[in-house]
Amino acid sequence: MTSNAINYPDYDGTENCVGVEVSTFYLDYRSSSNRGDEGYLASFCNNCHIQAECAEYATKHEAHGYWGGLTPTDRQVARKKRGIMLVLPELKIDHGTRRTYTKQDDSYWSELSGY
Repeated sequence: MTSNAINYPDYDGTENCVGVEVSTFYLDYRSSSNRGDEGYLASFCNNCHIQAECAEYATKHEAHGYWGGLTPTDRQVARKKRGIMLVLPELKIDHGTRRTYTKQDDSYWSELSGY
């Protein structure tokens, strides 16, 4: 029996992304003008003590945004390769403020990510 439990990364407040405006990580990846920003985003994830945990969480539970050094396309490819089905979380975490949002707050995330 498989578990649908979501294991959020173990944030301790010292991650490289703490304090960065959350919208920074939600580029419109359909726009070629934003593709150069991936190096900038990678600078937050590189050498972060939870990069692998963040990337694994996002591969399983996040369709949008830049997480753990991975773009949405990177995660989609990884899910397909590993046979992982995306299971969206009940809560979303705003990494800039550490606030959590429920599915009822989806308009906030849709507006933020442009989807």
